[in-house]
Amino acid sequence: MGYPAAVSCGNGLYPFQATDYEGAWIRWQRRGYESHVRKRPEIDEWHDEIQKTLADPSVVVELPDGGRGYYRQGVLPTRYGTCYLFVVVRWNGALGDVATAFPTDEIKPFVRIVRMSK
Repeated sequence: MGYPAAVSCGNGLYPFQATDYEGAWIRWQRRGYESHVRKRPEIDEWHDEIQKTLADPSVVVELPDGGRGYYRQGVLPTRYGTCYLFVVVRWNGALGDVATAFPTDEIKPFVRIVRMSK
């Protein structure tokens, strides 16, 4: 699916911006991002890891609430062992907003698998 060229909204509104494996633009709004970082400070240093998870996920699932869950192993610091980085994206048309990101050792309940790496 083709998407128009992404235009940066600037770091003032969106401290995290990336594209996923289909080239869709995904961002994390400042208010939600800052709230999340207060609970999980390590996320503030995981921009590359989140981007890698979105760009080349191990698994993408449709979640019961309609969002999508992106999982990738092997991107987190070694102290997390074999945990996945789990990134939840809510979609508004062709634009995605990160809702949360955190390490997990299991795939959460889902409706269907959207994509699975070989």
